[in-house]
Amino acid sequence: MLFLAVFCGFLAEYQLEHKIERDRETTYIKSMIEDLKADTLSLSDHLVFRSDRRRRLDSLSYLLQESDYNNHTSLIYFYARWGARNPSFFLTDRTLSQLKNSGGMRLIRKVAASDAIVGYDAQIKFLSNQYLGLEQEVVKDHFRRMESLFDGNVLDQMYGDTILIVPEGNPPLLTTDKKLINEFVSHLHFLKSLNSRNLFFEGNLKQQAAATIEILKKEYRLK
Repeated sequence: MLFLAVFCGFLAEYQLEHKIERDRETTYIKSMIEDLKADTLSLSDHLVFRSDRRRRLDSLSYLLQESDYNNHTSLIYFYARWGARNPSFFLTDRTLSQLKNSGGMRLIRKVAASDAIVGYDAQIKFLSNQYLGLEQEVVKDHFRRMESLFDGNVLDQMYGDTILIVPEGNPPLLTTDKKLINEFVSHLHFLKSLNSRNLFFEGNLKQQAAATIEILKKEYRLK
């Protein structure tokens, strides 16, 4: 009888521990879904920013190569300063950090769910390590190159409370040196290329976030 009582106690404890782990697993999955939803919203806004940035950088490159560019310097100033905005954004890594740092991934029993989470994390690392850091360096170089073409007083006057303002009266550039202008346009090519590349990869990341949400909901029968 004593053995049976001990054995039953062991089973009860095991079942309780098993239930606690399953509850924690479901909590992680629900939290992960909420993080992914936040990421899709953040990425949607960021993709709009990048698309707008691409159009303005294209316009800047086009205007600087026009023979009458002096008639369009207000827009040139505006597009150049707008293109120097740093396209940084932040993804919600609350649950991912917990899963990785506290050993929570062992609780994710379903292979499809685990693979989807790991794949999404890998895509974030790929984007961050390969392209976003490089783009930030190119943006810094863009700022440095602007110093030789754009009047700092004009740039300072372009800032309103929260938005950039198109300067009035087509203020002149600091130089008409075709070589310097061509070097600036050539640099714009790299900035535009990185922006377009990251637009593509961030679009893929948004799709992967949405797909991961569907996989998690399906595997855990969540609405």
